[in-house]
Amino acid sequence: MKNKTLIDPFRRRKIPPHFSWVDHNLVRKGYTRKCTAEALGFYVFLLAVSDSEGLSYYGDKRISLEINRTEESILSLRKELISAELIAFRGGIYQVLDLGGELKESARKREIKGTHSMNDILESMFGGGGND
Repeated sequence: MKNKTLIDPFRRRKIPPHFSWVDHNLVRKGYTRKCTAEALGFYVFLLAVSDSEGLSYYGDKRISLEINRTEESILSLRKELISAELIAFRGGIYQVLDLGGELKESARKREIKGTHSMNDILESMFGGGGND
């Protein structure tokens, strides 16, 4: 086993009292392979500005200024993170989602009332033999 020595012991990382860190499951469960580097940068920003429940109230205009992207690109990045199941978004509020749980799709749908994926919408419009 390697002997761990801090490169800069004066800058040893601690979990801050205002709660912000990156969950190891981001890599372990393959979430990093579902997103572009730009989307992951946006995700890290949301981690940094979210509260202890994972909520961020930053608007898209402010986010675009902070991460140096256009407001249009924020919409695209948000869709990418939602698709990767890293965040939820409703009414201008972002929620960074827990990565440790194993919620099944049907349970998640029941728990997040009022939120529908494109698949849900298309199934309700055209019918479908869902496996829920």
